[in-house]
Amino acid sequence: MPDASSHIERPVWLHSPERFAALLGGAGVGLWELDHGTGAFAGSAQLLALYGLPADLPQDQVLAALMRCVHPDDVGRVRAEADRLFKAGVAVEVNYRVRRQDDGQERWLRARTMPARLADGSRGRDVGVLVDITEDRRRDEAVRAAEQERALQSRELVRTQRMARLGSWSWQVQSDAVWWSPQVWELFEFDATMPASIEALRSIFPPDQRAIYDVALRRALDGSEPYEVEVTTRLPSGRELIVRALGEVERAADGTAVAMHGAVQDVTEERRREKAVLESEQGFRMLATAGPAGVFRTGPDGHTSYANPRLLALWGMTHAEFLAGWRNVVHPDDVERVTELGRVAVASGQTFRAEYRIIVQGEERHVRVVSSPVTDEGTRYAGQIGIVEDVTDEVHVREQAARFEAELRHAQKLESLGVLAGGIAHDFNNLLVGVLTNAGLALDATPKGGPVHELVTNIERAAQRAADLTRQLLAYSGRGRLVVGAVDLSEVVREMADLLRTVVSKRARVVLDLARGLPDIEGDATQIRQVAMNLITNASDALGDRDGTITLRTRLAERDEVERADAVFGTMPDEPVLVALEVIDDGEGMTESTMQRIFDPFFTTKFTGRGLGLSAAQGIVRGHRGVMALRSRPGAGTQFTIILPASHRITPRDAAPLIAPTSTATRRGRLLIVDDDESVRVVLTRLLRGRAFNVEAASNGQAALDLVRADPAAYDAVLLDLTMPIMNGRETFEALAGVAPSIPVIMMSGYSEEEMGTSGARKPAAMLQKPFMPADVFVLLDRILAGPRPVDGR
Repeated sequence: MPDASSHIERPVWLHSPERFAALLGGAGVGLWELDHGTGAFAGSAQLLALYGLPADLPQDQVLAALMRCVHPDDVGRVRAEADRLFKAGVAVEVNYRVRRQDDGQERWLRARTMPARLADGSRGRDVGVLVDITEDRRRDEAVRAAEQERALQSRELVRTQRMARLGSWSWQVQSDAVWWSPQVWELFEFDATMPASIEALRSIFPPDQRAIYDVALRRALDGSEPYEVEVTTRLPSGRELIVRALGEVERAADGTAVAMHGAVQDVTEERRREKAVLESEQGFRMLATAGPAGVFRTGPDGHTSYANPRLLALWGMTHAEFLAGWRNVVHPDDVERVTELGRVAVASGQTFRAEYRIIVQGEERHVRVVSSPVTDEGTRYAGQIGIVEDVTDEVHVREQAARFEAELRHAQKLESLGVLAGGIAHDFNNLLVGVLTNAGLALDATPKGGPVHELVTNIERAAQRAADLTRQLLAYSGRGRLVVGAVDLSEVVREMADLLRTVVSKRARVVLDLARGLPDIEGDATQIRQVAMNLITNASDALGDRDGTITLRTRLAERDEVERADAVFGTMPDEPVLVALEVIDDGEGMTESTMQRIFDPFFTTKFTGRGLGLSAAQGIVRGHRGVMALRSRPGAGTQFTIILPASHRITPRDAAPLIAPTSTATRRGRLLIVDDDESVRVVLTRLLRGRAFNVEAASNGQAALDLVRADPAAYDAVLLDLTMPIMNGRETFEALAGVAPSIPVIMMSGYSEEEMGTSGARKPAAMLQKPFMPADVFVLLDRILAGPRPVDGR
């Protein structure tokens, strides 16, 4: 059988491979051939070079190596075209990328492939040509990019002209051809079908404005300078249009005008804004000149350019002086802050707000400044316009209100502490009633001189010291016991003269400056002495180890003098005549923070505290309806002033004591004890039954009232606690008076007699101050039960 391959026409490059390879290799063309009979694939050296494959690569490996170099994204497309060639037998052309094997470069190739047929028309082989089209692709891409850029620039130019309300035009002088940008038609409201022409542009203006435009156009053509004019017209829609027209001439080498290029811009709104600004500037100056507030204007650099007469008067300067140095009168402590705020406002273009002090002719004034940014053409920062107000009076009112608020908060705090102290003292007094009464019973039951008797005596003494502490707590709360009488302040201090020398520093000199003939006050002399002693002790502590003077002064007081004090504690009495007690030292003085806390319980600046001394003093003053004023400066001493209302009635100065000396004589009878504290009820019941009293007890006022209602004549006396739940002592007392008015009632409390008093005309038979000793109870019962008992009138 003959070899079919002998009838296949051999390609030219195979007949003369060297000459043909040189010819096409120099042109950068690669060739390949696929024999369908043998399946052999052959490729030229230039084909291998295009793929970066080695020239000595065996031909049976070439096809696989070529496919490995095809870009992954293009492999599918290359295979699809190859399948179409092999299966359909049609010529194909495909552009694709390869990654060269030798240097990794990415190149674009174009493959053209066609079937070569035998004489009988059957396919004998496929042949192909491969060309590197990388540079062509790059040029094409550059051209497309340039075209896209030109298109984009054109669109941006149109957009920019539309935003700027600007139209451009070009006029070829010799041919009279005119080109307009789209914005020209829109700007002048031309019909879209109107051809572009210089005459059409001229016709839009009225004759007088057209003459201005023609003169500018002719001068530009005749000379060499560009032109710029503004002309006004009215559009077909009736809208006024102000146009800025600009143009320049393009000339040939011999100076002949070849073309003119120009632009027209709508500046109507800009001119309206300028007119409005001018009118507002005129109005601003008129308002600033006549207005009641200070007005100023600054430039974009922050320097002041204008100040109205009111501001100049406030600063005490001329206009030139103000512009040159308005900061010269700003308080030194405020200059840095004001300067920094101004710097920030200028840098950020934001509103400036500040309140600061100025000193003009030695007088300190407070000013409030508010300024807002001003812009040119709606965008560029052009400075600030501001208002200046003299707020000195407002600041003083605010400061006074702040002081009042602080005093109110302090008073509320002290009131809360007073309520707390009173509550603690009340409960503690009930405990001490049990301790002292049980101690008294134990002392009665133990032989004197024995060890147990001595131990119980020590318990009683400790309880009495605790009772002293509760009295201080009650004094601080303003609810302590008052033995009210007429008190001469000068006499009280004079009587203390000898005692004072024992409590003050040995290096202190005590000076008495006591007014004679002062009106009496109505109060408790003992508690007034305690106040004076606490203040004197405090003054002695302030002197420390230094020589100094403590002055005690009594005098008439003025109602307005508390306004000059650094701190005020309490409310000024609403009485026509006031009396003052002053304690003055030249010691170390106090800071403002110390003055605000000096009356807090247990507050002290010493290493060890003085307990409730000054706190109790304040409570006593409050209980006497007085006020305490304090003046002090560090290193300048301290002055306490106690202001009390003078008495407007005559009261015996030597009031009889509430409890008479103890007595052992006791009239027996039936007693009712009313107290919510079980320990008080138990100990009183034991105490009184020990003296042969018939005793019943009730835990609240309602229970006591029920017992009395059941048998109004059954009880000889009632011992009634003041503070109880359900019905307090006052309510119970009033109810008992309605049921059995003849029963004597002894009111028991740790509070003052004023606290224990009732609003009705009927008063308790006696007051028993808690904590009490057993003997105090028996003395009161002796006195009350020894007298004739009133008859109920029922």
